[in-house]
Amino acid sequence: MKILKYLEKFFPKFFVGIWLNHGRYHITTRKILSSGKINYDSFSFDKDVELDEMFKFLNKIQSQHFLTYIAVLDTGEFQGALPTVHFTDFPDFPEIKQYNDFDDILFKNHHLGWSVFSTISEMLHIQNIFKNVGVDFIFSPFLIPIVVKNRFSLSEECSLFIIAERDFNILAIFEHNQLLYGKYIRDVDQNEIIIEKTTQEIKEQGIVLDPLDTDIEKPEKFKHQSDSSFFDDEVSLDDDFYSSDNDFDLFDLDQNMENSTHSPLKKDDNKTEDDEFSAKLHEIEDFVENELVEEELEAEKLKAELDINYQLILKAIKIGTKDFYGSSLYKSNFIQNCYILTNLRVENSFVQKIEDEFSFEVETLKVDLSELVIDLIGEELG
Repeated sequence: MKILKYLEKFFPKFFVGIWLNHGRYHITTRKILSSGKINYDSFSFDKDVELDEMFKFLNKIQSQHFLTYIAVLDTGEFQGALPTVHFTDFPDFPEIKQYNDFDDILFKNHHLGWSVFSTISEMLHIQNIFKNVGVDFIFSPFLIPIVVKNRFSLSEECSLFIIAERDFNILAIFEHNQLLYGKYIRDVDQNEIIIEKTTQEIKEQGIVLDPLDTDIEKPEKFKHQSDSSFFDDEVSLDDDFYSSDNDFDLFDLDQNMENSTHSPLKKDDNKTEDDEFSAKLHEIEDFVENELVEEELEAEKLKAELDINYQLILKAIKIGTKDFYGSSLYKSNFIQNCYILTNLRVENSFVQKIEDEFSFEVETLKVDLSELVIDLIGEELG
């Protein structure tokens, strides 16, 4: 290490931060010259079709720079953070209990008395992907809030941090630099969301629901539908229509057509033109309606790509705060602030909803996770 420190005086350091999200590897590079000047650059590669290009890019960096450090952010689904470093306490936490293979869990203690965890299989998976270039560090995302807090000089009070990206969301609660609670946010059951939303709408509109009627014998009026008496009571036809004096022969089609004043065989030219015009008008209306529907769907899709997952984040906050305040596993304190860390868009109405519902100050911070990974490299190297 002393040799590296000595070499840093003469050679530039090159940091590479990588994280995978929504099918793409996002990369930020930081070149620190011996003069102190810093250069940044950003890149993105599709994980399926541009992987070889990414490795060529990383190999080129390593061949051109003597001091190169590559770090990858762990985005695996089974990971989290615990407010303890005692190995015997780890199995008490529900997120540890749910994993079948305890021996596959990798714990790493933080010097301030809390831990992060992931799986050995996930670490090996990341190392295998980058085996052609090598990885110096694999960082837990639960270290990100401390970096952000230091960069933006955020409050040291008990605060809720949410990292909200398209396919990656975590929730953590910190006081000073001490982690009190940490969870990886998995997808919420959509049926549960729909039920909760419907229940809320019913409450807001003051609708009173009657108990469900399960008595299948109650609708008596349908009991006689198969009896001839049912049709006798409900259907009445003019008796004169079938009288012997009526020379209308149901089976004499030619005669009936001649006697009919509204025979469909006698075409009305004006009516035909009106029908054609009406059909064309309906066709145009259907076309316009379909176009509007497609535009609305496209707008919704674009919004989903640009915005955070509001339902998921709101549900996560509800579950997280309930666990934090209600479980004896966590040393809870009143949450004063909420920081949403994201590169996506957050509507002001959503911020207001959180403030109103949970009574803490909410602030949205625009961040680039691959750049924050670079900050973690700097902290690790000292």
